[in-house]
Amino acid sequence: MSFQSFIKGLLPSFKRDRLASESRNLRNQLTTIVLPAYASSVQSFKAPLTSPEGIEFTKRYDLMVPKRNVTNSIVFDINERLQKLPKLLDAIDKQLADGFSGEVVSAGLTLRKANVIRATEVLGFLSKFSMGLVNAIAHYEIVHKGVKVDYVSDVTPGEYKRLMKYLPDFAQLLHAVTSLADYQNVFDHIPEAHVEDDVFRSSYRQNEVDPLSLFLTSGFKGNPIYSLLMMYAEFQMDNHKQMQDQKKLLEVRLLQLQRTQERQPSPQLEREIRALSSRVANLAAEIRKTEESFA
Repeated sequence: MSFQSFIKGLLPSFKRDRLASESRNLRNQLTTIVLPAYASSVQSFKAPLTSPEGIEFTKRYDLMVPKRNVTNSIVFDINERLQKLPKLLDAIDKQLADGFSGEVVSAGLTLRKANVIRATEVLGFLSKFSMGLVNAIAHYEIVHKGVKVDYVSDVTPGEYKRLMKYLPDFAQLLHAVTSLADYQNVFDHIPEAHVEDDVFRSSYRQNEVDPLSLFLTSGFKGNPIYSLLMMYAEFQMDNHKQMQDQKKLLEVRLLQLQRTQERQPSPQLEREIRALSSRVANLAAEIRKTEESFA
């Protein structure tokens, strides 16, 4: 995605408060949903994944994440990387406080400010995608271990295709934003040249104008958080509810695995999984319908 294409996807103008609000929401999602979900999953899935679907996830992930420790699962690797994201949010908050005025005009964005906004959007994608991925991994690994599982609404063949489609973007972006040693000053050295100034921008190397490689991803275009879509509080609420339910569903799946290994299967847990997976799937359908109406 080019800088210009990214700018075209934004509202003509919006308040800095919206950026700050989104940063707070992301921090809350990471600390209360995503990081706890992965911390509990690592206990069950530290070793390399063994289900056919888990093996395919691993192959696709490893194409974009070189030199990781392959004696551990991708769940372990993702967990380690996700723990670094709050530091990137700290850097974003610093830029919002020091470098943004109250009113943000898209046409006048500089390279630095475009990176800050894009980073916020990318973190939202990483946070949301990681929850769908770990739930699917848990389901496939549990089934592969011989646990009898009734039909679930959230991990369908269509969901598997979606995860496989966007997994390279997820892995590439996660690797890029977690490979830096210095998060505190990551944005400070990006030029304050205007995005539309082609001559000035071309005088810099790619790693100077895009140090986090946020604009190199070819497939993920994102859903700009400052587009018309994100003006709807209901859409944001549905996204948060879905992630909360995914965390609960994951907890029940992990408990189901533990009870089965202890030879104490629980019909009650199976009923909870059916109910929660149905809720997650229904919310996902509502979110897709809203997205399509703004496409």
